[in-house]
Amino acid sequence: MPTPWEALSKEEQCVLLGAAESALLLDLLAMWRPGSDYDAVSPVSDVPSLMEAVVSLLRAGFVEVYLDLVRQPLEAALDLITDGGNWWTPDGPAKSVELAETPAGRAVLVTADDIYAFRRHR
Repeated sequence: MPTPWEALSKEEQCVLLGAAESALLLDLLAMWRPGSDYDAVSPVSDVPSLMEAVVSLLRAGFVEVYLDLVRQPLEAALDLITDGGNWWTPDGPAKSVELAETPAGRAVLVTADDIYAFRRHR
């Protein structure tokens, strides 16, 4: 039987670990493909799957969304997350959207044997 961590998709694992580190959406892109050169290859193709993972974890109550250090209610959080410009533009994200784990998210994270297993997604 898989642990709660293993039951998450690779994208959800990346997002939950990022939330535990108070990651910005742009940070998630870097966590998903560490060492990528965004001048050579745009991370835009990774946004939809990571966006879906954030939405999933937000709805499950595992992460919270902050804008300017203010926790956002669910509908506002969903609006921020689903705006691709808050993830990536050539000039940087439109808004600095930050994630944080919830106690429920932390409970899932502590079941991980390998918190970086999601990096084997390629």
